[in-house]
Amino acid sequence: LQQTAEKAKIEQELEVAKTIQETLVPSDAPVRKQTLTFAGFYQPAAQTGGDWWTWAELAGGKILVVIGDVTGHGVPSAMITAAAKASCDVARFVHDDDVTVTRLLELMNHAIFESAQRRFVMTCFASIVDPKTRTITYANAGHNFPYLFRTGEGKGEFGSLMIRGNRLGDDRASRYEAKTTELVPGDVLVWYTDGIVECENESGEEYGEKRFRASVRKAAALDAAEMRDAIITDAATYFSETPRKDDITMIVGRIH
Repeated sequence: LQQTAEKAKIEQELEVAKTIQETLVPSDAPVRKQTLTFAGFYQPAAQTGGDWWTWAELAGGKILVVIGDVTGHGVPSAMITAAAKASCDVARFVHDDDVTVTRLLELMNHAIFESAQRRFVMTCFASIVDPKTRTITYANAGHNFPYLFRTGEGKGEFGSLMIRGNRLGDDRASRYEAKTTELVPGDVLVWYTDGIVECENESGEEYGEKRFRASVRKAAALDAAEMRDAIITDAATYFSETPRKDDITMIVGRIH
């Protein structure tokens, strides 16, 4: 009876932790800001997870989109996502919502290094979309390169926002570089964590980048929310009833 009571208390505390963590990520409602529309998806593998994403409106109408993945999942990783969210918000506040992607990652790196003491690290991709000039400026801390799918003649063409940098929490002195890429109407942006490509089906076979890209291509004519739902449905159909071994987070954006 005592063990049952203790287990019930732990379950209750985990449920509270899950509720708190859900406040760290935005809702799944699509967002339209001038020439950019985007919609996100977040699903932890357990009650709490190590994935995290956020967005914010910056000075001049620019849009900040950040996605991250802490090593592992569960309560310890979830605590690091809370540190990431807090440091991101503080960076925006200190810089009056005019923070750069490089400065943002440096501040987040310091916060996670101090919080986790190298026991946990976080991959993170920070990007700022300027809907007025149709550009995206980005910096990377060891995260998967987001896809840029350019619809055009034929089947369209895949590119990626390729730039490298140390994971957050690896090295207190890490510095980050930024790149800027021009966007055109019709472009599709896909930020994601590795959970969607590394989760397996009943046969133990990973979903993989190839299937993921095929799903993006197939849904590329839809609006952002419909595209997100179609891609997630394709992946869920592939996984079937197999328990997820990692958190899944994805943001789909479209340039108008």
